[in-house]
Amino acid sequence: MFRTTLKYFANVKKAIDSGVHVSIGSDWPTGVIDANPLRELQVLVTRRNPYEKNTDKPLGDTISLEDAIRAMTMGGAYSMRKEHEIGSLEKGKAADMVVLDRNLFEIAPGSIVDTKVVYTIFAGKVVYDANAGTVTSLQPARDIPVPRKGDAREGRIR
Repeated sequence: MFRTTLKYFANVKKAIDSGVHVSIGSDWPTGVIDANPLRELQVLVTRRNPYEKNTDKPLGDTISLEDAIRAMTMGGAYSMRKEHEIGSLEKGKAADMVVLDRNLFEIAPGSIVDTKVVYTIFAGKVVYDANAGTVTSLQPARDIPVPRKGDAREGRIR
């Protein structure tokens, strides 16, 4: 099933090369059977079965890591018509992001799934801290500007 799905469903590279706004989320059928966005990202970049080590050749056209990240962030924002509010780190947009334990652009694409999330930041606040080992309440984030009380743009990048 995985090979058939990945090889013939949605040629992402062709769509991107044609200028289409590509949006990929957790419900996009990449052959990934869990909700791990890093596994999905790895599949987009390698077009290989993430559950088999040392698979021979890609099952479909590969795309760059930059294009895959763009499709999973800015593409999703565009598809919801919220590209001016979310999807990228810019002044005035929601400060939602993750901090990873490694730079994805400096590792082998086949090991993206081994990356760990160190922090999850939502609305400018750390809501997950791997070092603490727990999901925290929406407390003010460390090293991130804390919105002033009553600020209409709470949780936005300034």
